[in-house]
Parts: sequence; C-alpha cells; structure tokens
Amino acid sequence: MLTFALTEAHAAVIGLEDLRHFIEGYDEAFPELELIVDVVIIDAAEMQKLNVEQRQLDEATDVLSFPTMPDFESLRIHATKQPTLIGTVVICPEKVEEYAESMIQMLHHGLIHL
Repeated sequence: MLTFALTEAHAAVIGLEDLRHFIEGYDEAFPELELIVDVVIIDAAEMQKLNVEQRQLDEATDVLSFPTMPDFESLRIHATKQPTLIGTVVICPEKVEEYAESMIQMLHHGLIHL
C-alpha cells in the first residue's frame, strides 16, 4: 500500500484523480509493500535555496527527493513488516509548468529516486 503524507491543498495541486490512479497502480505493482512518502510543494525561490543547499546548483528545479532507506533490499525488508517512510519528494509547480510536465509525472519521478 502506498500512502502520501500531504495536505489537501497539495493533493489538489497534484490532481486528486491523478493521485488516486497513481496510488492504485502502485498498489497493484507492489501489493506486499507498505510505503509512506512525504510530499512537499514549494515555490521556485524555496526550491532554489534547497537546490543550492543540497546540490550546490544555484537554480530552481522541478523535483528533489530525499530518501530515508539506504537501498531497495532494506526497503523491502522493512516495508513488508510495517508501514515505512521511504523519504520526501519536494516539487516546485512553477518549474513543472515551465518544463511542460505534469505534477503526477514529477511525483512519479521523485518516487523513483526514493
């Protein structure tokens, strides 16, 4: 089961229907895992600061991921026994729009990095 920790407003920014379909697809693909992902939506100025701090790149980007699990095997061991926070995905809607991407694509992209 995939669970996102995010506000209702942030869920609406991503798209509630897209989010529901995404979760259903993920649950079908990995039914044995109980995953929790923290999702944060920030503006371009905040994203630029975070990108400088984390990657030494002085520009905003569309998505950053911050994993809490060291590798997939650790994730599989923990997440089959109990719900497990696998990390945080930070998305900047302004950059997503600039790159002509969708919010759900960025959420998926961020999740892959986790």
